[in-house]
Order: sequence, then C-alpha cells, then structure tokens
Amino acid sequence: MRAQTTLLVFYLSAVPALCIAQHTHQFEIGGFGSYTRYDRAFALDKQIGGGGRLGYFFSRVVGIEFEMGYQQPTPYAGGTNATATLASGSLVLNTGNARNVFYILGGYTRLEFGDRPGYSFSDNAVHGAMGDRLFLGDRVALRLEGRAIYSPSTRFSSGNWAGHIIGSAGLSIFTGPSARRDADLDGVADGKDACPGTPVGAVVDARGCPSDSDRDKVFNGLDACPNTVEGAEVDARGCPKDTDGDGVYDGIEIPTAMASPMVPTSVRTPPPARPSTRLVARSIATTTAWPTASTSAPTRRPALKSIRRDASAPPTPMGTASTTPRTNVPARRQARVSTRQAVRSSLQRPRPRSCSAA
Repeated sequence: MRAQTTLLVFYLSAVPALCIAQHTHQFEIGGFGSYTRYDRAFALDKQIGGGGRLGYFFSRVVGIEFEMGYQQPTPYAGGTNATATLASGSLVLNTGNARNVFYILGGYTRLEFGDRPGYSFSDNAVHGAMGDRLFLGDRVALRLEGRAIYSPSTRFSSGNWAGHIIGSAGLSIFTGPSARRDADLDGVADGKDACPGTPVGAVVDARGCPSDSDRDKVFNGLDACPNTVEGAEVDARGCPKDTDGDGVYDGIEIPTAMASPMVPTSVRTPPPARPSTRLVARSIATTTAWPTASTSAPTRRPALKSIRRDASAPPTPMGTASTTPRTNVPARRQARVSTRQAVRSSLQRPRPRSCSAA
C-alpha cells in the first residue's frame, strides 16, 4: 500500500503542468472486461469478468463514477461456480492533456457472493484505482485501469480481512455539452475560438482573443504593470525598463548622443529694428538749435524769398539752424517749420552762377 501511495505522489508531482481536455458537464459511458485476483483465503481461481460504468465531470478535474461488475469464479475444490457481483461509487480526479487523460479514484465497494454453499455472504470494502484514458477521437477513448479492493472485516468463514486486485480494459464514450474541446483553456470552444493559441491566464474577449490595454505586447491577466506608458520598452512581466535610472523609461527618452543643444526662445536676440522716418526727423530735431518763443521770425513768404535770393550761397549744412527765423508763430509750430527747413536745406544743391553776376 505504501509503495502504491509513493508511486501515485511521484506521478502527480511529475505532471502538474499538464492540462486536460475540456470535459466539464460531460458524461462518460463505458464498458470493460476485467481480470480479478481474489484473496487467497477465499480459495477462488483468478477469474475473467466484465461490467459497465457511468461517470460525470463536474469540472475539468473533478468527477464521480458508478460501476457494476459481474464474475463467476471457480473454487479450488472444483464443483459449481460461485457468483460475485461488485457495485462501487467513486470520486475521480483527472489530469493530462487533450489525448491522454490520467486519473485516480477512490470510494466504496459492495461485494455480493452467492450460488454456492460457503460463498453466500456480503462484504463492505473500500477501493482505490489509477488509470488512463487514451482518446481515439473527440468522444471515444480506450480506458485502462488497475484497482485494489480492501475489506477490513470479511464475512467469509476462513478469513478476517480480505484484499482483491482487479485489472480492466474497455471503451468509453463521452457525451454532453462539453464534448466541444478548448485546447487553450480560455473558456471559448475551439470551434469558435478566433485565437486558439492564447496563453493560459490571459484575459480574452467573446471571440477568444487576448486583450492588451496598454499595448505593451503583454496580455492583460499576465501583465504585472497594466498601465505602462505607450512606447516604453517592457520586460517579460510587462513592466517598463529604465536602464540609466534617470526616471524616464527606455523607448521614450532621446539618447544623449542624439540630443542637440537648444537655446530657449526667451534668450534669442531679436533682429535690429529698422529706423522709421519719424525717428530720423526726431533725431534731426533734437540736434537743431530751436528758437525760443520770444524770438521774432519773419513771415513765411519773405523767408522763402530770402532763401531764393541767397541761392548763390552754399547750402546750410545738415544739423544746423536756419538763419531766417519766423515770427508770430507758436513755439511748437515753429519747431516743425524749422525741421522742414533743415531737411530742405540739406537736400538743396548749389546752383551755377549766372554770367551777369560774373
């Protein structure tokens, strides 16, 4: 018994990563042939028999099963064969893949012997078994099983306790809504799964395709950092990288070798402004000696006449005051007039002298 337990624990520890086909809410109906080795105290030959079973999967892993078996063992002493009927109920645990589903089970067995003197009694027993389903298709599987039955207090006259070993082989048919398979275990049947290779644990939509809300190529449900900034480089867990530790994720920052110095806009020197005509006039006015309000100035017409009379004289240099003042004009107007006269004098060219003057 210890050897069987050790073997079972080793097998389960060796295949924890295997996944089984989707059989949730599916029925298993099967028949089998058996070969039984009875306890030596019963003095019965090894016998071939048969039976049938009905099982139901509550989930991909857990199920229940009911089984009936019948045999007619022959006593060592010969004579009429006895009859043996076995009825059992089991809790089944499954593991494996889509084509090979391994299982272990345990439960209660009722043994009924009769039809021969000395073999008319009933025993209550417990049993344990391990087996394998080798699928020949989506619904049909070859089932192989080894089972041990233990009766702690037998009613047979020649023994206190009894142990029997049964080996069986048969076919099972799987029916029900879960006959559809789901190879990637995303909850969407293979026939409707638009993305059949989805990793286990990824969140999928109604079509069976995984979602990636932050677009870092690590699916939701597997992403340890689901709100990664778009464009950042991430590791296998979906978390952004920061190789240089500057607080800016890789894939977003500009490498130092590619960065160029940039002058802030506030530091840039604006181009020099072009002086306007008004500013030139003001500069001329500031360098001209303006007459005061008390200075008497001639009228405009005599002044112009005097300028024409003195046309033979050289022009007045730019920036000097006119020698012909104007009178009876307010000071502000006199300033404007003087500015105009200074501009005109600077633009006036000397005329050639006439022959009479010579």
